Amino acid sequence: KQWYQRRVRGLVQQQLWYKPFNVIRAEYLAVGELYVPYFETTVNFIHSSFQYTIIALVFSIGHPHRRPMYTNIPMLVSTSLTVGIMLVVMFLPPHKIPALELADIPSTSYKLIMLGLVVCNLLLSLGVEYSYRVIKPLQWFLKLFRCKKGHKNKFKCLIDELEAAGNWPDVADHRL
Repeated sequence: KQWYQRRVRGLVQQQLWYKPFNVIRAEYLAVGELYVPYFETTVNFIHSSFQYTIIALVFSIGHPHRRPMYTNIPMLVSTSLTVGIMLVVMFLPPHKIPALELADIPSTSYKLIMLGLVVCNLLLSLGVEYSYRVIKPLQWFLKLFRCKKGHKNKFKCLIDELEAAGNWPDVADHRL
């Protein structure tokens, strides 16, 4: 995530309309308060919000749910609403949403590049997660680097211990 945000920040600094950080006092704020229309924070805010939504989507697919995402209607509605709100925040002029105090990114083409980066991030995240769940040798290889040595649940540790102990008599067998 940190690498991604640094790259996005570097991309915004390469734009022709970019102005370095500058503190401006806004007219509608109380005396002594500062309004900071900062391009880097605006872009990081938008990308971070999309990234949190992507994380929710990517990690909702696997264990313990194991059902398709479209069966979880509240999650689907919540995710759709979040994406919709973030698209409005990204494309609406910031003076329409003064509570967020975002900088005005004048270039629609840059906003479309940002949207493309978000879509690429989503596809890459889904691809990596899907690959991990489907490709068994990859799972085995990545488990070598995990620190987890055993089960955290006591009953699973007990099951492992009982299985390792050997054959137990059948419960239905009355000749104990």
